[in-house]
Amino acid sequence: MITKTDRSNTGFTLVELILTLAIASIVMVAAAPSIQVLVQNNRLTAQTNELVASLNLARSEAVKRAKTVTVCKSATLTNCDTTGSGDWEVGWIVFVDDNGDVDVDTGDTIVRVVDGLAAGNSLRSASTNNSLQYTGDGRVNGAQSFALCDSRGATHARAIVLTTVGRTRLGVDGDDNGTVEDLSGADVTCP
Repeated sequence: MITKTDRSNTGFTLVELILTLAIASIVMVAAAPSIQVLVQNNRLTAQTNELVASLNLARSEAVKRAKTVTVCKSATLTNCDTTGSGDWEVGWIVFVDDNGDVDVDTGDTIVRVVDGLAAGNSLRSASTNNSLQYTGDGRVNGAQSFALCDSRGATHARAIVLTTVGRTRLGVDGDDNGTVEDLSGADVTCP
């Protein structure tokens, strides 16, 4: 004999729903810190890539055009900012600097504009320079390092190192103390 089961009432009971929500909230609370770390790491990576891409673009444009190309910090994103001491988190511009005066003049071509950094991250030049210039042979007017930091401090900072021949590389933790080094071999510091 075949019996028919009544399936008309197959929804969740209140107890099942409360139990499911309790388990889901416990999982969310446990996962939230790792998601925040993931977001911070991805933001640092994206901002590092943005600076390296700008520096590489400036170098390639200088060689291609056989002219001076300047990269400078700029809060207005239209002119170079000469105030402050190497605080690049305000943003920067890359432009073909026809007369080499580190200022956007009539006739200069702006190649790239980068807005200020998100999430209160800082980008500081170790040499406190507010600009750098690539010559037509791809060299830069001075080696320097940048430290990119977020709220976690120097142990999570990134170092972008620029050599005098114009090449960029990421800083490494050569002494295994948990902090990357800048061009001089010193640990990066964060404001």
